[in-house]
Order: sequence, then structure tokens, then C-alpha cells
Amino acid sequence: LTFAPVIIHFFYSSKFTGALEILRWQILGILLRVATWPMAYIFLAKGKGNLFFWTEFAANAVLVGLTWLGIAFFGLTGMGMAFFGMYVIYWFLVYFIVKHLTKFTWSVANIRIGLVIFPAVGLVFLARYFLADLWYLISGGMTTLAMGFYSIKMLSNIAGVRNVSTFLLKVKAVGAFFK
Repeated sequence: LTFAPVIIHFFYSSKFTGALEILRWQILGILLRVATWPMAYIFLAKGKGNLFFWTEFAANAVLVGLTWLGIAFFGLTGMGMAFFGMYVIYWFLVYFIVKHLTKFTWSVANIRIGLVIFPAVGLVFLARYFLADLWYLISGGMTTLAMGFYSIKMLSNIAGVRNVSTFLLKVKAVGAFFK
């Protein structure tokens, strides 16, 4: 999200800068996808393939409708907005179905992680509209580093390793095993 302008310019050219806004909105949608897809796979685990199909069908129908509206009102940027909007709707749909099927609730740890990650991503997203390019890259880069360290710390806690350097050594050892 932070370095999308630099990456698009580096890998493509300045002619692709119009894709930047689409990409930024799609990144917000991907964040919601990460939160939603594991819940949706509960349908398959419960043997509810039909329900999985229809929720996916509904999400794609919403995407088509939102894309049509988004392009009509916002041009090509509306495609990215539609992708994000679809995942907002999909998150609510899947959450309420899974809650009904399994009495699913978010754990305190997941809520805590969400209360850190979602506002951080939102601030980086909004900062692009309010800060000069250099300040945006600095603040977004610092936020990216902070969220990277936070994520490593959370993963090490989940893995039951309280020392982050020990966790990173274990990750490196596992990676070496699969080479």
C-alpha cells in the first residue's frame, strides 16, 4: 500500500499510474479477504459445499453490480472500490452464516490484532490523500516496519515461542528443510 506508486513506476512505467488507485482499493479488499476466507472454508469443513457455492455466487454478483456502479460514478477507480465493497458485504454475509452454523466468535487475540492492523492500514490508505509524497513514504514505511515487527511478535506468540529471535531461527530452520 505504501510503496505501490514506486513499485508501479519501477515495474511498469508512469503510464500505469492510473492503476494506482485501483490497486490501493484492492489492497483494502485483500485485507478483508484474509479475514473472511478462513471463515468461508468452514462451510466446506461442515460439508456445506452448496452453501459455499451460493455465498461465492452472491459475492460475485455483488462484485459485478458494484463494478458497474463504481465505473459509472468513479471511472476505473470504481473497479477497486467495488472489490473492496464486495469484501465488506462478503465479510458480513459469511460471518453471520458461520456464526449461525457454528456459534463462531472472534477470539480476544484476533480482535486485538484486528484493532491494531485495520486502523494502521486505514491510516496508511488515508495518509496518501493528506501528506506530501515524501512524508507519505516515510510515515507509511515506518508503519509497515512497525506492523511487520508486530506480526512477527504475534506469530511467535501463536507458535508458543516468547523470544522473537528464537522464533525467527525456527522459521529459518523450517525454510531450510524445504529447500
